[in-house]
This record gives sequence, structure tokens and C-alpha cells, in this order.
Amino acid sequence: MWGSDWTKLSVGGVRWYLLTVIDFFSRWIVAWEVVPTVHGGTIKAIYQAGLKSQGLSIQSQTKPELRVDRGSPNTSGITQEFFEALGAELSFARVRRPTDNALTERFYGTIKQEEIYLVGNYPDEISAREEIGRYLERYHHSRPHQSLMNFTPAQVHEVNNKSRLLAELQEMKRRTRKKRKAYWVQNRNPGSSPPAGGCPGKGPGRSVNPGANTEGVSQHQPTDSQIESPPQPKTTHLTNRFCLTEKKLDTVTTVAGTVTSQIDSHVLRVASDLGLFNRVPRPATIIISKWKVVS
Repeated sequence: MWGSDWTKLSVGGVRWYLLTVIDFFSRWIVAWEVVPTVHGGTIKAIYQAGLKSQGLSIQSQTKPELRVDRGSPNTSGITQEFFEALGAELSFARVRRPTDNALTERFYGTIKQEEIYLVGNYPDEISAREEIGRYLERYHHSRPHQSLMNFTPAQVHEVNNKSRLLAELQEMKRRTRKKRKAYWVQNRNPGSSPPAGGCPGKGPGRSVNPGANTEGVSQHQPTDSQIESPPQPKTTHLTNRFCLTEKKLDTVTTVAGTVTSQIDSHVLRVASDLGLFNRVPRPATIIISKWKVVS
């Protein structure tokens, strides 16, 4: 099954169109053309060019189905009469459903981002054909597709068999796992020589002694005494299990430990055990709860 559509591009400051026919299985562009306008005759010519590029004659019994949108060049009487006489099926996408021709639309999104938008304006028709042809050459032979299991359209189009592609993919994974295992075995063995490293054609890599750099950096390092310690929190939170009681201490002394407020002996004993009398003498509020003692 094939898909066809067109997109605009600027040639010499004038709007032109890139018209393509794509193979849905391999994402291979079987035919393409740069034209100043699109009409029924252009659709006929691009489909015939696709048949010729794939070695299919007009008299062939089986011809690829062509998926198109409902633009006027595709729905014109000239186009439909041509496909009826040819014995080929012309499949129309639903209105406002670009997903019916999703692979064609995805290709145009790719070529716009990687070629057409980067150029902006082609000087003339010849330059447009050469630049787009150069991009399609790289698209076919050098650009892996995630939807094609990271094969290129040229590889998939040549094999033209998904079972063989899956078998080749499994073989590639097996070789990769074998190389990875050999690499880790070599690096775990202490007696093995380290990898040479370096860049191709630049010779082996060499180690650099970092001593001079570390000595220079250590001279500017502050000593331990110069490093400020983080400030200690002013509020002490201690966990214990008591009933909730709030008392106010008017004066706390470190020597006599006198308390001028009225508190019961149980609270006084708890506060003494928690070391609250060793603080600096100042009015304070002690909250003794079931879970926390906050001073």
C-alpha cells in the first residue's frame, strides 16, 4: 500500500509543492516531484513514476493501493477515471482525519524539520531538486527508523519480509550481547592489559598526572578551623511521655536552681532530669506534653 500527499515549499520566493508517494511498509519514497501546482494530471504522473521505479508495468494485474486525502486533485474526475482504467484502487481518507494517512504525514513532518524549514527558500527549481534529492538519499540509506526496528528504509525495502527482519534483529542483539560480555570479562580480569583508547588515527591514549593540579587546588582549600560550623538551634525538642502541662518559670539559676513559680514536685523532677536548669537564667515557658518537651 502506498500513500501520497504534497506540502508547500518556497522556490525563489514563490510557493511550490513537494509531491511524494511513500511505501507504507518500508517508508521508502517510491516517487517524488517538485511542481509549481498540483492537479489531476500531476497525480497521474506521480503514480506512474512510482510504478516505473518499482518495475511494475501498467498492464500488471496487481497494483499498489494509493491512500490520499480528499483534496480536489485527488477527487477530480480525471484522477478517478485514470485509476478505474488502470485497475488500481484509490483509497480516500476520512474528512479531517490525518491519521488515515499517518505515515505520509509523518514523513512530511520529518522532511520539514530536517530539510525544508532549515533551508527556508530554495534559489531555483534546480537547487530545490538537488537539495531534496540529497536529503532523500540520506533518508533512505543512513537514517534508521524507530518504527522499522532501527533499520533504514533501504534495508527494509530490499528485504521486504518482516520475518526475515525479525530474525536479523535477533541476530544483531545476540552479537551485541556477546561483544558486551567479552568487554566486561576483559575489564574484570586484573591480568589483562587495559584498552589502548585514543581516537582513530591519533595513536593510543595516554594518562595525565593530576598531581600538579591537585597541589594547586589544595593550596586554596580552607583549613578545618576556617570552616564555619552550622548554627545550633535555639529551641530544644525532647521526646518523652507525660501529660500536657504548661508552667511558667520566672527565674532559673545554674547554682542554686531556685524556682520562684508554683509547680508541683512531679514537674520539677522531670525538668531537672531533662537538664532544663542548666540553661542561661531567663524567663522561659516549659510545655510538657505526652510526646514533646519544648523550652
